[in-house]
Amino acid sequence: MQSDLTNKSLIIGGAGAAASVIGGAIPGLIGTFGAGYFEKMSSDLGAYNAAHSNKQIYMDLNWAGIYSFHIWH
Repeated sequence: MQSDLTNKSLIIGGAGAAASVIGGAIPGLIGTFGAGYFEKMSSDLGAYNAAHSNKQIYMDLNWAGIYSFHIWH
């Protein structure tokens, strides 16, 4: 999952860079913030997994893009 999130970050970041050249600053900012969001999610997932390495974890992601991590019971 961390790899997938990092890949999404790179793709969105590249699309944001291309959009800033073609479409201006606003599309570029959206791409930059989107890439940062996925990178932060990946980092948080890795940190939570490291803190609970002996347990099964899962991540909730709601329609608004708010995520949280939990231990599977």
